[in-house]
Amino acid sequence: MNLVTNLIALGLDAGILALCCEGVFGQKSSGKTRELLLLPILFLLFIIPRVNVIAVREKMTVSIPVQGFEIVPVDGIVGLLFLIFSVLLLNSIFFSQRSSSHIFCGTMAVFSIYLFVKCLSIVFLAVCGAGDFFAPFRQQRPLFGPCPSAHLHAVFGADP
Repeated sequence: MNLVTNLIALGLDAGILALCCEGVFGQKSSGKTRELLLLPILFLLFIIPRVNVIAVREKMTVSIPVQGFEIVPVDGIVGLLFLIFSVLLLNSIFFSQRSSSHIFCGTMAVFSIYLFVKCLSIVFLAVCGAGDFFAPFRQQRPLFGPCPSAHLHAVFGADP
């Protein structure tokens, strides 16, 4: 279930970014094949920085982590730079009739609008009470380690 949820979230993120690209660069959608490729390419660009590959002896495990991707679809500065530069390259290929300064400023505007929309959607869901709906899916772990009362019981030998 976590993989399906992650893929749906990545698809929605790619859709938001594709709509932001189309809105900022003002392209009229004519249904060309080139324009239809924008969403799947952005989806792949969102998956690449998230994938963890662990190779141990003759076994290789591929996973997509769940936590830490609520606002930005990457978890580090290297992934963020990869995402920004790849979207910049993608925008320069897809919207090539514009000047390079327009493409650069437009890409930065696209990311600003994308982050603004993501933050607004998270605030909207929090106001609507979606935190209670997602509570069973969260991993239950303490914020700063085990419960302090468990330490006291272990130190003083009292029963919990």
